[in-house]
Amino acid sequence: MLTGAVAGAVLIGPIFWLVGQGSSWALLLAFVLGNPLVQGLMYGPMAAWVAEKFPTSARYTGVPVAYQLAKTLGAGTAPL
Repeated sequence: MLTGAVAGAVLIGPIFWLVGQGSSWALLLAFVLGNPLVQGLMYGPMAAWVAEKFPTSARYTGVPVAYQLAKTLGAGTAPL
C-alpha cells in the first residue's frame, strides 16, 4: 500500500497534465496510469491487511462488520 501511495504522489502531476491536454489518447493514458496502477497498488493488498487486524477466530465476522459499518457511516449519512 505504501508503494501505491508513493506512486500516486509521484504520478499526480503527470496525470493532471494529461487530463488537461484535451486529447482522448491523453485521457486514456491518464486513466491507465491512475486507475489500475495506483489504485491497484493501494487497494489490492488492503483485504489481506484488514483481515490480519482481526484474530483468526473473528476474521469471518470482523472484516464484513467493519466494512459495512464504515460504509454505513460514510455513505449512509450522505442524504442528510
